[in-house]
Amino acid sequence: DQATGLLEKKDYEAAVGLLTQLGDYADSAEKIKAAQETMYQEAAAKMAAGDVAGAYEAFGKIGEYSDSGAVRRKIEEDYAAAVKLLEEGKFAEAKTAFEALRNYGDSETQVKECVYRRADALRNEGKFDEAVSLYTGLEDYRDSRDQIGITLYRKAEAQLANGEIDSAIRTFEGIADVGDSLERARKIRYDRAMSLWKEGSLREAMAELEALGDYSDAAMQAGNCLYQPALTAIDSGCPRIATWSRRRRSGRRNTLWLRSAMRKGIMRRRRQPMRCSGSMS
Repeated sequence: DQATGLLEKKDYEAAVGLLTQLGDYADSAEKIKAAQETMYQEAAAKMAAGDVAGAYEAFGKIGEYSDSGAVRRKIEEDYAAAVKLLEEGKFAEAKTAFEALRNYGDSETQVKECVYRRADALRNEGKFDEAVSLYTGLEDYRDSRDQIGITLYRKAEAQLANGEIDSAIRTFEGIADVGDSLERARKIRYDRAMSLWKEGSLREAMAELEALGDYSDAAMQAGNCLYQPALTAIDSGCPRIATWSRRRRSGRRNTLWLRSAMRKGIMRRRRQPMRCSGSMS
């Protein structure tokens, strides 16, 4: 008959539906039970293979045979529990729960969401490197790539606040395409150079300023670093050091100024013994 043909074709769902319509006719009940058992075993095999979505659907086609209904409800409850863990901020536990659900619903996406939120939390705790590692592993999930740059920017700010100047500069320069990172790095270098100047470390200040190239007035300030030793040399009656500084000073206008200052200083001391103990070489 038609039901038997459907069973032979392994179309158990259609066969059970047809046999159910036959009621108590002949051996319909036995055939229904046999078909349901076969469907149950197939659904269980899918569950064992990790195809939770397939198993959920397959158990649903059986109806209330054996514990098929209970299995489906358990899957639904597990999903709800995983969502609750995620909302409570228990990211590791939530991730484990969603991973157990494999391909059921949006569980695979929720696994990534657990990692994403964990990365956010680590960044807020100041664990920038760990956060970057997690964002990197998420690849194109949501805006993870952008979050890497944002996290490193905050890391650089934290380093700067902690006085880790060199580290902050390196971090900002490493994300030159993120916001004003490159500008921040150059500003830090400039400020450090000016501090070195005030402390009297003229060589270090000049080197830092020259490295900044056309940033702000760095080039001019690099030249100005030579004024102080030149003027000191003039005042102390040592034109040799002053001459060294003048030659190092770039820019015709400033060179002429320094040369004039030197001439005046030398004229004032023409009748005095020349003593020169310092050197800029």
